[in-house]
Amino acid sequence: KISRTDFIANTGGDVPATATFLNSPAKTLGALLDASTGSTIFVSEVYDGDCPVAVYNRTAPPERQLKVSDFIVEVNEHRGNMTVMMQEMHLNRTLTLRVTRALEYEISVRKRNTLGCSITYDANAGISLGIACVLDGPIQAWNEEHPSQAV
Repeated sequence: KISRTDFIANTGGDVPATATFLNSPAKTLGALLDASTGSTIFVSEVYDGDCPVAVYNRTAPPERQLKVSDFIVEVNEHRGNMTVMMQEMHLNRTLTLRVTRALEYEISVRKRNTLGCSITYDANAGISLGIACVLDGPIQAWNEEHPSQAV
């Protein structure tokens, strides 16, 4: 099963949402995050209780809540630089997150010597594998044959 993090506005599927909430230095954010992909932050777990994410989720409509399997693509207008994005989340009291939901679909490829991709993962907090880049091999062939479902 593949989860894509790109999105196209107004397609009804992967529509970006923005969430703003207060982050207290004395409390955890309220989510377990996986930053191993290098360009987005994967939400591995969302906690209940008296933490900023849970407080926000209780008042937000379901389609705008932060959920497990979401991808944070921007933090306080910073995107693409994981170090800066994570610093923003740790150092700032007010956070504005741009979030996208994954588009999931299954693909089937025949593995040769390699799948033709480089993967990343967070051995401590992660629950998924990220594809860092696609190389020559079955995945690249799939992408060329199925551009609307490229990995």
